Amino acid sequence: MPAAPRAINNIQTVIEQLSVAGSDQQRLEIIESVPIDLTELRPYHHYGSSSYGRNLIYTGVGFEIILLCWQPQQYSTPHDHQGSLCIMKCISGELTEQRYQLQAKAVNNCILSPTERVTFCDGEVTSITDQQGLHKLGNETAAEACSLHFYFPPIHSANAYNEQDGSQKTVLSVFTSEYGVKTAVTATEKVKLQSVS
Repeated sequence: MPAAPRAINNIQTVIEQLSVAGSDQQRLEIIESVPIDLTELRPYHHYGSSSYGRNLIYTGVGFEIILLCWQPQQYSTPHDHQGSLCIMKCISGELTEQRYQLQAKAVNNCILSPTERVTFCDGEVTSITDQQGLHKLGNETAAEACSLHFYFPPIHSANAYNEQDGSQKTVLSVFTSEYGVKTAVTATEKVKLQSVS
């Protein structure tokens, strides 16, 4: 009697291919080409109690993968990526990215100049580096949305910026779940959670 077919695990395929990718262009092409849907990501699919959910799927020496789960009208704050390449793949729903350029005004205070604004749907991919500017993401729709975020190398903190006065603060990465297990997130950490994506 033949063995039952093994289920395709596309997220594992992506991890294996990214582990040997030699350039940012190869990384982008891998993320664009491998189909991943919410069915496969169900173990990591958790929403935050007062902000969007940040769910750690994988972390290694060269990169990490985080699933962000967005309720309607949830947004990150404008932020950088501390030198990491950020590649985002919209998994379900619709997300809007607003990009900014920073113009120095004073110590620890900047002017955020909005540049491009783009909406992404299922399967679409975008990337950003600090050299390209800052961004914020949000779900402007009435439906839930999910996005996979890949950071090269892993990101443990970022600078978050106030859109009104340009003030900045360093925030730490905090997760709603790690490897499929929900974490206990304190009220203070929820503020940090809203700032990084």
